[in-house]
Amino acid sequence: MAWTVETLSEAVDDEIATLPPKVQAKLLWIMGQIEARGLPALRPPHIDHLGGGLYELRAKGQEGVGRALFVTRGERVVIVHAFQKKTQKTPARNLRLAEQRAKEAT
Repeated sequence: MAWTVETLSEAVDDEIATLPPKVQAKLLWIMGQIEARGLPALRPPHIDHLGGGLYELRAKGQEGVGRALFVTRGERVVIVHAFQKKTQKTPARNLRLAEQRAKEAT
């Protein structure tokens, strides 16, 4: 079975759409790499484990840095939250929202 990447909801699609264009492009490239090569083939700086079952995709473009937080379900990557990162540490409210949404991912 091949790896797939999906978003949890339209809200997540909207969050991705608000990212700057070059950050979006980088995020889509990383998502394509997951589908082409599988999640285990990607390493930092593109992917990092945040704890529990939560991971992040890291997309850096000229306009800034974007993050897409995700969980895995088998060989599916489910993106549960996306945002533009403006501080060194991932804000707690973003982590809480992602953890809350992760419970909805089946």
